[in-house]
Amino acid sequence: MGIIKKSGDQNTLDLIALAHVLLKKLHFILLCMVIFGVLAYAGVYYLVTPTYRAEITLYVANSSQSGKNDGSNISANDIAVSARLVKTYSQIISSRNVMSQVIDKAGVDMTPKALAAAVKMEQADETEILHISVVHPDPETAALLANTIAEVAPPVITATIGGSSVKEIDTAEVPTGKYAPNYGRAAMIGALLGLLLSIAYFTVRALFDNTVKSVDDFSQWEYPVLACIPDLAEANRFRGNGYYGYAGMRKDV
Repeated sequence: MGIIKKSGDQNTLDLIALAHVLLKKLHFILLCMVIFGVLAYAGVYYLVTPTYRAEITLYVANSSQSGKNDGSNISANDIAVSARLVKTYSQIISSRNVMSQVIDKAGVDMTPKALAAAVKMEQADETEILHISVVHPDPETAALLANTIAEVAPPVITATIGGSSVKEIDTAEVPTGKYAPNYGRAAMIGALLGLLLSIAYFTVRALFDNTVKSVDDFSQWEYPVLACIPDLAEANRFRGNGYYGYAGMRKDV
């Protein structure tokens, strides 16, 4: 009854009363946030396998650019064509043919589909630069696969697209830091989940609470209040101040 107020024939939610209820349970809400945050951190730490990311960078060019060694006559159209070809090269690199050759050359135990899922390709700002990254639980294997792609992919691309040119700019190095998971983010998500669930729990419990908390709860009806049972804790406080039981309370009223 505390957070539901009767206004005419309708019942409305008293947001101020709800805020008071949540403030009284603030220590429980904070405790839920801490518990859920710790559980999320521990779950990710013990259940999720860390992965590492190795990256290579390739430069791709079309047939018209291949014969212009000095680069003085390269037009904007040549660059635009090369930029569009990056998407075509990405599809060739992620093909089963290239992935199978990479697996055989690197000597890893993976399927072409699994390797293709671990490979991410990104074009650098619509230029002819292609970034290829490999994510793997073992950092050395991630670097090995990335560098193997740099060896296998260019011959396949040039054989598929006549006159094309692919050059390696950066080789992959063995990563030293974890790529995933993000433990801090997991803890924050867990804490946020604990906050939402605890607020939802105390809100629902307050909505279904139909007990009378104070005399003010009767203000929504027109019936008079005939008597009120004093608060025993308040009575003991007055007794400690030199009054006797409820007499001290009645004297101050």
